[in-house]
Amino acid sequence: MKILIIGSKKNNTTDYFYYNLLKEKGYNIKIFESHDIFNEFYYRNIFNKILFRLKLSNIYYKINVALKKIALNDYDIIWIFKGMEIYPSTISYLKNKTTAKIVNYNGDHPYIYESRGFGNKNVLNSIKLYDLHLSYSKEIQKNLINKFNVQCKWLPFGYEWSKVNQVYHDKKIGCFIGNPDNNRAQIIRQLTNNGIMMHLYGNNWIKHIKENKFIKIFPAVHNEEYLSTAQKYRFQLNIFRNQNKDSHNMRTFEMPAFGCISLNPYSKEQTSFFEENIECFYYNDNNDLISKAKHIINLSEEEAYKIKQNAYNKSISSNYKYSDRINILESYFNEII
Repeated sequence: MKILIIGSKKNNTTDYFYYNLLKEKGYNIKIFESHDIFNEFYYRNIFNKILFRLKLSNIYYKINVALKKIALNDYDIIWIFKGMEIYPSTISYLKNKTTAKIVNYNGDHPYIYESRGFGNKNVLNSIKLYDLHLSYSKEIQKNLINKFNVQCKWLPFGYEWSKVNQVYHDKKIGCFIGNPDNNRAQIIRQLTNNGIMMHLYGNNWIKHIKENKFIKIFPAVHNEEYLSTAQKYRFQLNIFRNQNKDSHNMRTFEMPAFGCISLNPYSKEQTSFFEENIECFYYNDNNDLISKAKHIINLSEEEAYKIKQNAYNKSISSNYKYSDRINILESYFNEII
């Protein structure tokens, strides 16, 4: 099977996880870094940002011209991740000029966008053109099928790597690792206003929340530092964006794979992965969040460490790793070619 991925070649992107895993399995696979090309242009200087926002830039046009040339190379699958840079007309062109099946995977919501970076008219207007959609969310899968009459399969998130948590004497503090927005800041204030200490790691938190005796802010952490930071706290807070409601997100799998206690928003889909009170905790509203956080903080070190080990063991025994997701993906691709 010959596959062309359209997306990003940056580390820690889902695109690149799948690219490397498919390559390791021996597939003839290439990646066209449409997203990286756009970001390199957009973030180069303020002038480029202004040009793009005023619709005076031709960066999308250049990306689409390049893609049309690259794609004419007898691929079986052309797999587009989100597709903000790809014109609907380009997808139609590829369907007419190649025999490849065109597949879309969107790690956000395909037609409801919280902000500029979550989607655009290219994503929305291309929905009906794909031979197959892949979604992490069963709810989004159902909505795509019913609203747009397209073929859609469920492909949950996963984790890239795991490590046993050997930190027995943890900090009895909650932690959130990620960048801020108003909703995240509001939820964290619910905890700190009720006496629960939180440590926040990410960029620009100081613009959204002030430090006090219950809130400490630290720079962003990545790779090994991300893992070691996560493991030393009593719990890791998970906060859904709107598109994750009734579903799950990447952190659903990341933190248990590090042997961390996750405090997650409740969803039926998420409870199918990890058992409540045994492998993680779920909250339904602000009052429940505060109650569960206090309960986790008050666990003995032995009780907390047991839950961390349960979470880790469930992760590695349940085929939640991205390398396990490849088996699901292969079956979907084989159905359409």
